[in-house]
Amino acid sequence: MKRVVITGMGCVTPVGNDVDSFWTSIINGKHGFGEITKFDASDMKVKIAAEVKDFHPESYIEKNEIKRTDLYSQYAIAAATHQDAAAPWKRVATIAGMSTKKAYSSHMWPK
Repeated sequence: MKRVVITGMGCVTPVGNDVDSFWTSIINGKHGFGEITKFDASDMKVKIAAEVKDFHPESYIEKNEIKRTDLYSQYAIAAATHQDAAAPWKRVATIAGMSTKKAYSSHMWPK
């Protein structure tokens, strides 16, 4: 069995968009749930979700790439950027975990 060393972490979550804010929220019992704002949920039974808030993709991705990049991919790029910045060397692997498939299809996402 090979040994693995965790050298950096990155988070983009409903309770924080970096490791420090994520961990502080978890320690303080913040849940991240609220009214759905990413699309019109008026015709749906459920109107609450744990959405990522205050995410600014232009901080991580060039402007011309933002429109061509799926939102979940933007989250992954941001989290990878955080973990890469924390890593003391550049030979890294990124493991991403998501709790859902792509939730926003092109007909739902505001243009």
